[in-house]
Amino acid sequence: MEAPRWTVRVRATGKGGASVLTRTHRFEVGDAAPFDVEAPLVSGLEYALGALGAELSAGLLTRARRTGRAIEEAEALVRCELDDPLAALGVIGAAGHAGIAFVHVKVFARTLEPPEVVQALFVETLAASPLCVTLAKACNFDAVCEIAP
Repeated sequence: MEAPRWTVRVRATGKGGASVLTRTHRFEVGDAAPFDVEAPLVSGLEYALGALGAELSAGLLTRARRTGRAIEEAEALVRCELDDPLAALGVIGAAGHAGIAFVHVKVFARTLEPPEVVQALFVETLAASPLCVTLAKACNFDAVCEIAP
């Protein structure tokens, strides 16, 4: 059996962004890592962070449901820092690189389940997340789950 593969097709729009096609979906992506909060498009970095947060928050709810546990809501806050933001801007003489230096994820779970049960589900979710596993090998990575009743 051949391993599953995921493919996207990306076309640069010439307007500082690109159009991404995958399966039957299309979305627009802006500059890699804009520093302008008024940038007209979501950046590739923001999409990646959003995808990571989605994998962990939705993944936690899915695992809870599969095991008969009640987690009412889960929300993720995902932060990252670049090694050298100047390198991301293409500044000559930048000391570092444009890559991600660290990622911190905090997942908030609203539940009455025992904390040890939720933490075990969270550890399983981390291990099953392709983005989490990849980023944990590529940069400083930290993920925690906080429980709120």
